[in-house]
Amino acid sequence: MIPLLAFSTFSALLLLTFVLWRQRLLLAQRNALLVQLEVGALQTTPAGRIRWHTPRAAELLGRSGQSLQGQELHELLDASQTYPLQLDSLPGPGSLLLLRPILDEAERFQRSQYFARIGTWDWDIDTNQLYWSEAIYAMFGYSVGAVTPSYELFYASVHPDDRAQVRAGELRCIGTGENHDEEYRVLWPNGTVRWLRETGNVVKNGQGVAIKMMGVVRDITEEKNWARQMHQLAHHDPLTGLPNRLLFEDHLRTALERARRNSTRVVLVFIDLNGFKAINDTHGHIAGDHVLVATCWWPLPSDSRPHSESRTAWRESAVTNSW
Repeated sequence: MIPLLAFSTFSALLLLTFVLWRQRLLLAQRNALLVQLEVGALQTTPAGRIRWHTPRAAELLGRSGQSLQGQELHELLDASQTYPLQLDSLPGPGSLLLLRPILDEAERFQRSQYFARIGTWDWDIDTNQLYWSEAIYAMFGYSVGAVTPSYELFYASVHPDDRAQVRAGELRCIGTGENHDEEYRVLWPNGTVRWLRETGNVVKNGQGVAIKMMGVVRDITEEKNWARQMHQLAHHDPLTGLPNRLLFEDHLRTALERARRNSTRVVLVFIDLNGFKAINDTHGHIAGDHVLVATCWWPLPSDSRPHSESRTAWRESAVTNSW
């Protein structure tokens, strides 16, 4: 009887320990999620004192980097001068509150631009004065207010290889009234290169003379990277990195057209690996892959004539050369 009672007590303690551990785990997961929110989160005691809070809550209350545990929430709200604040309670056990700033329409617009990576700009053509919305500063590698926007600063930030294209597009827009739509790279102060897409149009005075340009700019770096990766996957062999059959046929067609135009010749060489199956069967497919890669990237004899190497089948490669 005593051993049975001891076992029952042990089982109950074990179950209680598991329940408490589970509650603490869920609480830690919830708190970790709340810390990532743009709004502030905090928990109070029945007396209205702060039991727990996120760093964002302290920031909104004007106490960034400080611990607010034990302080009365209503006193902090009365003393806060950062933003007008709204306090919402979450359903469920415990006094969990969300703290959010009450934004006016202008600030809502600025924030929406920032998160959408879209900014508005306004360029006075005569004075070269330039207005940037807050979201644009980050697109050029600056924090808000760190620099004074000007056309000279903008033009110097454009990648040297893209400046002529951007300038030609602006002049075309000013001269013809056509919409301005350009994709170009910008060079950040730390050397980072980003892609932007800029669209806009001119504003004319009563005499029909262009006096300013206005438009929007958007960061398209991720889109460019994605498109480059998709092109790589569609036109290159994933194992060797060489052009695949699709790109090989395009290169061959280009070489034939060039030879026909210049009255030259094209050499097409197929390279087949004899005994390749024995390598796979004896040493495994990983070893076979290494042999393929090493063979495909074996240096060809030095030749200034244009050539292209491709992988056309599982154990075959092709080389085109013009002369």
